[in-house]
Amino acid sequence: MAELKLVRAYLESHHDRHLARLQTWLRQPSVSVDGEGIEACARLLVDLLRDAGFPEAELVPTPGYPGVWAAYDAGAPVTLVAYGMFDVRRAAPSGWRVPPFSAEVVDEPPFGRVMMARGARAVKGPLGVWLNAVEACRAVWGRPPVNLLLLAEGDEILGSPHYREMIDRYRDRLRAANACWSPGASQDAAGAAHLTLGYKGLIYVTLRASGARWGRGPKRGPIHGMAKGVVDSPAWRLVQALATLTAPDGNTITVDGFDRAADPPTAGEAAEMAAIMARFAGTPWQRVLPGVQGEDVLPAGDRNEAEVYKQFFFGPSLNLNGLRSGFLGPGTATFTLPHVAEAVLDIRVPRTWNVQAVLASIRKRLDGAGFPDVEIDVHGAFNGSSVDRVAPVVRAAQALFASRGLDIVWWPMTGGGGPWSLFAEEFGIPVLRDVGLGHGRASAVDEFLVVDGTGRIGGLVDMAASYAEFMLRLASA
Repeated sequence: MAELKLVRAYLESHHDRHLARLQTWLRQPSVSVDGEGIEACARLLVDLLRDAGFPEAELVPTPGYPGVWAAYDAGAPVTLVAYGMFDVRRAAPSGWRVPPFSAEVVDEPPFGRVMMARGARAVKGPLGVWLNAVEACRAVWGRPPVNLLLLAEGDEILGSPHYREMIDRYRDRLRAANACWSPGASQDAAGAAHLTLGYKGLIYVTLRASGARWGRGPKRGPIHGMAKGVVDSPAWRLVQALATLTAPDGNTITVDGFDRAADPPTAGEAAEMAAIMARFAGTPWQRVLPGVQGEDVLPAGDRNEAEVYKQFFFGPSLNLNGLRSGFLGPGTATFTLPHVAEAVLDIRVPRTWNVQAVLASIRKRLDGAGFPDVEIDVHGAFNGSSVDRVAPVVRAAQALFASRGLDIVWWPMTGGGGPWSLFAEEFGIPVLRDVGLGHGRASAVDEFLVVDGTGRIGGLVDMAASYAEFMLRLASA
């Protein structure tokens, strides 16, 4: 595509400035779980969007952290909405080669130079590189090849509690979108490109037992632990309530509806699962499946390999993400009888299940087991989604990778669901996330994004050029 040569030349000639802009972006902390730097990061994103050429960019107020909205009307027949998030997880407190928000360029064999920072790969880095692509399109072609909308949140890691409200604010504008996408670095360490075609439903909730709500135990605050012999414990109340949700193995979910078989995968999904298993035959599933991170773990329920893959892609799960009550280390009191106890649950369900129905079943289970006082505080609840291989947004991505002779690894489903499914559910548009050339490592220590590229793996210029090419291909798909 001859028109892309000028875009690439622009990106190469402005590489130093674009690298500096990406460093500015990644040096701004944005740790939502601690409330560190989120509003400052949102304001910085607005400034960077305007600097990249977006005519419209603004903060989106919410009851929590602000989000960001941007729009670029290019007068094109196709409109692309980009899902974005700019919060990052905590960095591990030690073990980093460089400070996690220094965004230093260091050597990382065998990839050459990389930018090392929290959020470099997941997912602030690709979002920042996309701005370079939009700027280049504007400078070379006069405008992007598609109309662009961006709705970015600052609390995805908290369960996206306000993304629905943000969508409601711009609903009339979002109706014009033809596809939803998010920029990414899709290449693995060998150069193959990975595309994910489906997402499970996600429910992220806190269960809370309290003396005030129960009417027993301490109500206003913790009392001394010596009183337990004569006073009820909300913490034990929560433990017993949690025990009603699974069998003793922690894997068999006893909530109504979870005992039914998940809908069987479609023929396409089954073929993609079989292809994944064939591609990685001989490699332990612990090193293949996202999220397991190569840990030396046994399969839940002692499933065989085929069952592991099927459950991972298509089955439900109920994860006890965290427990909080009473003494939690330095800064908290010992020998107390706590007045409140909380458990955070991270629930993933097949994409055909309705998350509101699942929440109602959990409420019914707790009530029926005698725990009507245990509160359910919903942070996020989003149905699953899937996209067909023939959707224009998928064809554009496939053509992008095929033009470079790259293998594509098709993932039929992932448990990493979230609010992007709202674009499919409420606007009827296909959703494809984390797409583009480039490689990085998303980890608690030494997270990085490749800067220069080596051989088949793209660097920052290649990433930005691939985003421009993706938008151009989508415009004519």
